[in-house]
Amino acid sequence: MQDTIRLGEEGWQRRYYREKFCRKPGDRLDGAFFQSLCTRYVEGLRWVLLYYYKGCPSWDWFFPYHFAPLAATLAQFSYEPTPFKL
Repeated sequence: MQDTIRLGEEGWQRRYYREKFCRKPGDRLDGAFFQSLCTRYVEGLRWVLLYYYKGCPSWDWFFPYHFAPLAATLAQFSYEPTPFKL
């Protein structure tokens, strides 16, 4: 198996996002993509915490990606709590 991301080498973050999130020709890695990815990920963290401390906040909510954003990317945005629909 070949390591296509080469963690720690220059450009590894861009390679991570291209490898994990660009599945179709024309997929773009722009600010809107990163904002959406990070917002949904933080929503997922909130969902898990609410689930364990208060019960299921929503049966319909799901994280639409298979991989998480990098912590450095998460730190670039600010987040507002979004309500869940039970």
